[in-house]
Amino acid sequence: MKNLILTGFMGTGKTTVGRILAKKKNIRLVDVDKEIEKLAGASIAEIFKTKGEAYFRMLETKAIKLVVQEENQIIATGGGAIVNAENLRMLKQSGRVICLRAATKTILSRVMNNDSRPLLNIDDKKSGIENLMNSRLKYYNKADFSIDTDGKEPEEVADAIMTYINADYDTVEVDLGERSYDIKIGAGTIKNIAHELKSLGFNDKVVLITSDCIDGLYAEDMMRRLASEGFDAKKIVVDDGEKSKSLDTANEIITELLELRCERNTPLIALGGGVIGDLTGFVASIYLRGVPFIQVPTTLLADVDSSVGGKTGVNHNYGKNLIGAFYQPKLVLIDINVLSTLPKSEFLNGIAEIIKYGVIHDPYLFKYLDENVSKLLAKDLDALKH
Repeated sequence: MKNLILTGFMGTGKTTVGRILAKKKNIRLVDVDKEIEKLAGASIAEIFKTKGEAYFRMLETKAIKLVVQEENQIIATGGGAIVNAENLRMLKQSGRVICLRAATKTILSRVMNNDSRPLLNIDDKKSGIENLMNSRLKYYNKADFSIDTDGKEPEEVADAIMTYINADYDTVEVDLGERSYDIKIGAGTIKNIAHELKSLGFNDKVVLITSDCIDGLYAEDMMRRLASEGFDAKKIVVDDGEKSKSLDTANEIITELLELRCERNTPLIALGGGVIGDLTGFVASIYLRGVPFIQVPTTLLADVDSSVGGKTGVNHNYGKNLIGAFYQPKLVLIDINVLSTLPKSEFLNGIAEIIKYGVIHDPYLFKYLDENVSKLLAKDLDALKH
């Protein structure tokens, strides 16, 4: 494996959780702060006192540059390490970056009597923590995965991280500037929906939009997972089929969102095929002039087509998709395990779409399909993931 990097604010348990993970995986833990002290021949507190923070940050980048030359490590960084763009780039290239989070009250209880925190050598530690944490939040949100440590034992946090890394994701980054998002592909990915939402900075109310068919298969499990991680999760179920892709259904969903008092930071999750993805994305684009949404497609066709690219919309009597908007999701979470419940005809619709891509643009993809058709039709997970 490549490295596993733990970052986050002071007092969130990076080193403690890192030790547990290192033991579980039988690999070494590297504490970046310890490496900095080796380079300087002095403690962190002494470096800040005699040389200042700028010198410390220079040593931090130097230490990270040395540390990431190795693989198969748990790396625990200081709380401000990923604020530096070069540090974040090196760490992300080195492995997966996981951010540990905690509330101000929790952090204060953990660091109040710790004199080795130079940035907290102030009278009002609570305000200091809040201000510093707020200034770093946008950088912490760039981690690949986040987990709250409030009220959790370090072993429990480590187990959640193990579940995440064992999910075996592949990530495709869609680079659209400020509208950029990731497509995460793997087996069992939707089990991590709550942690994925927290990684995007959501931690309160969330609305799941799905169809009758998918409701009985996957929606209830997703609702339980969201609730267990502290989300106020609500669900809206619409009828199966193309008839739901209409302005009337969109209006019914908007009415429910208003009754639930959903605000601009309330994410919508589209759990279903192309109809649900298009409908939810369209509602997200117009409700309160735009709210975030996440695509969780459940058909192969939606995986490779409608969930990607921000195409949203509903139908009109004069034709399909005549009303809509290009509105990008915050994340596309593709779980190839759900394809096991897909009828053969629907599965072949998706295969046909992929073959078109090979014919139009990618001879290597076409060759792969030709050589692996038996595996694909047998729904081999590795072939589907590829």
